[in-house]
Amino acid sequence: MRLPPLPHRPAATALALAGLTLAGVAEAAPLAVSGGSLTWGVTTEPVCFDPHRSSQQNAFFLIRNFVDSLIAKKADGSFAPWLAQSWAISPDGRDYTFKLHPGVSFTDGTPFDAAAVKANLDWVKNPANTAAAASFLVFYDHAEVIDPLTVKIVQHCWNRSPR
Repeated sequence: MRLPPLPHRPAATALALAGLTLAGVAEAAPLAVSGGSLTWGVTTEPVCFDPHRSSQQNAFFLIRNFVDSLIAKKADGSFAPWLAQSWAISPDGRDYTFKLHPGVSFTDGTPFDAAAVKANLDWVKNPANTAAAASFLVFYDHAEVIDPLTVKIVQHCWNRSPR
């Protein structure tokens, strides 16, 4: 099975996502090179590689190799930056404002930005798309594009019906 290339990130951004700096690292480790192939065995061939639609656990072992998240969950249960370089949570816990890393693009070269985050969340939440991932967005109300690199995600209020 041939997988699509990973999203392109400038070297400094990729190192920052890993918690490293360019100082001393550039000479110690070569930068990633595009191309090549990967052969991966799974017990059952996935029927879908769309992360919004797939509900097969074995598909996610493959999907996670070419799909990124806004934040990552560390082994100790805490959260770390990923595509979002930082985030803030409103005092009432309803609004999550994410500041995105600049210079990130999709595999086709399209820039990754706040509008892309909003479009993905809205697509998943739309019942017409029958996305398996919709179950993870049960409290999602809407997203607001603040600027090209800032998106605010608003949840339904916990103790009342959705707006």
